[in-house]
Amino acid sequence: VRFAGRRGAVSLSLEARAMRVSLDAAQRVTMAFTFEGSNPDATLEAEGQLPTLYNFVGGRDAAAWRLGVPSYESVLYRHIYDGVDVRVRQQSAQFEYDVLLEPHADLDQVVLDVDGAKSLALDANGALLIETAAGVMTQTPPVSFEVLPDGTRRPIKSSFRLITRDRYGFEVSGRDQSLPLVIDPGLHWSTLIGG
Repeated sequence: VRFAGRRGAVSLSLEARAMRVSLDAAQRVTMAFTFEGSNPDATLEAEGQLPTLYNFVGGRDAAAWRLGVPSYESVLYRHIYDGVDVRVRQQSAQFEYDVLLEPHADLDQVVLDVDGAKSLALDANGALLIETAAGVMTQTPPVSFEVLPDGTRRPIKSSFRLITRDRYGFEVSGRDQSLPLVIDPGLHWSTLIGG
């Protein structure tokens, strides 16, 4: 684990090629969102150090304590695929991620394998339903936009691409390949219900 976060009953661990989320519900659920076929040389970079420092003190062995651990606004998976970065960030009380494509980057290479889910499905509104042992987690349909040369954003139609019962990606229509593209899937980790 390179970076970790916690919001209420939700714990997030960022590993070299996966985002692991644990939900403390009536039944504890852990899922790993693995970047399938990703670049083994991808790096994780902290962005925007915050003023808060954390101390982890437990047990009598002071050598095992961790003092002054920094906190950050976001973490970037740089070059997780060719021409693709993924930014993980906190939005209000939720953890979210954005898929960032450079011009001409191939979106089809972005595939997430969800280990720990019973199945994946799309609802009538295009939301991704992740069935777990404790209930259903919902990812709202992605909001996507192209970034114009002057920095303004132009909305573009996007949706989830269901590949198998435990793998998904994204698709867009009308994309200008010469522009950067941002896909925000609106994943709210703590929308687990039931259990």
